Amino acid sequence: MSSSVSITLNQCSRTFAGGNTALQPLDLQVNAGETLVLLGPSGCGKTTTLRIISGLESPDQGGQVLFGSVISLRCRLRSATWEWCFKTTRSSPT
Repeated sequence: MSSSVSITLNQCSRTFAGGNTALQPLDLQVNAGETLVLLGPSGCGKTTTLRIISGLESPDQGGQVLFGSVISLRCRLRSATWEWCFKTTRSSPT
């Protein structure tokens, strides 16, 4: 059994080339063992937030991601269990 760890985002934002802001500065605390669900309209930053937490994206300068008390600029959660829900209906050929 794996142990749980809290996840904290401090002032995490993400702006892409051309000035496209995908995520406004965000402070978020997910306590160890909690389940988090992100809901909102298209383009509000849900996927960008998850990509920052998972280490697939880096927050803009000044943003911090902490796992427990460990500050990580680029997180690597290779041993964690992740579950994803597709944004659109997916089907496989029969």
